[in-house]
Amino acid sequence: MKALRSSLPPPPKDYNFVHPASVPCGDTEADLSYKVPLSPPQEERAMRVYRESLVILGHSHSVEPWDFEEMRESGIHAVILKVDVDGINIVNGTRRTDVPADEDWFPRGTRAMQRIHELAMQPSNGILIVRRVDDLARAKREGKVGIIVGFEGARPLCGKLENVKHYYDLGMRELQLWWAVPNETKTADQQQLNPFGLDLIRELNRLGVVIDLSHITGKAFAQAIATTRLPVIISHCAVNELYEKTAPGDESYSGTDLLNDATIRAMANNGGLICVHFVTPDYIKGRHGPKATVEDLVDHIAYIRGLVGIDHIGLGPDFFSEPGWRWVEGAGRMRLLPNVVREMVRRDFADEEIRKVLGKNLIRVFEANWEQGR
Repeated sequence: MKALRSSLPPPPKDYNFVHPASVPCGDTEADLSYKVPLSPPQEERAMRVYRESLVILGHSHSVEPWDFEEMRESGIHAVILKVDVDGINIVNGTRRTDVPADEDWFPRGTRAMQRIHELAMQPSNGILIVRRVDDLARAKREGKVGIIVGFEGARPLCGKLENVKHYYDLGMRELQLWWAVPNETKTADQQQLNPFGLDLIRELNRLGVVIDLSHITGKAFAQAIATTRLPVIISHCAVNELYEKTAPGDESYSGTDLLNDATIRAMANNGGLICVHFVTPDYIKGRHGPKATVEDLVDHIAYIRGLVGIDHIGLGPDFFSEPGWRWVEGAGRMRLLPNVVREMVRRDFADEEIRKVLGKNLIRVFEANWEQGR
């Protein structure tokens, strides 16, 4: 075990997604000149709505000062930042899966959060750790990026409910229960939430921490949606009907990577939010041509709107710093985000509908949860 441990970066570098500026978050092959074609009045409208909106991304791993600078330049006002993930390190753009079996995740998670605090203390980084809803408007007003701190997976809790308060006091306001490896919230077969996982949902509700149900099974989703008393999110996912046809009449819940209609309706009934993934082909398939583009992305937004309304949709691009992954053409980097608005304008989405998808829907979920913890 000592050899494995020494192979990891030394503290405080044993967190995810540290990367040099030469390895960007997002698609390294993105065409930065891509622009959805609009008439001059449509372009003016799209850019006006984008500038006036409070733009929030529901899932990101962009942890470096140059990432924050790109967010500000791109008109992004806040992100849910997953500062660590349950099974991997990505260091300098290279995935590492040699996290030791005996890794102590409590100091690991603490160091990852402390690093964000240290960055926030440096005015040149222009970031603000978000603890309450008012901080979101403040970030936009002050020209900063609001950081909503969370983890992708519950390993940093080490199976102890009292550790939720520890991270809450450090600024954690969102937590994704599962990633793709075992953790203390899962049954041995990784199909359901165990008693600790259900107690964790209740404790997160009590403190007002937003629960993220990404990457869980249909069985675990059913447990979670029946247990939570506050709105939840799925921070990065897509619509199964646009990926592979859902079985007719299937009323059982799907897993939360590709959502079937029953799962989408359950999220709406919860008052929760579905944040659409940008990665292709795993989530967004090209249905209009050989490559998936922002047009295919907005197909998923339009599908959810048609099924349950606009109030349950957000953006979860999952930008991270590992070369080789593809994001949809036209939205593969943060600076290309206005293309999502352009495509929605091209399809005659109303201004208020666009504002809701860009951030207002997330703010509603934040209010419902964070006010509970005050």
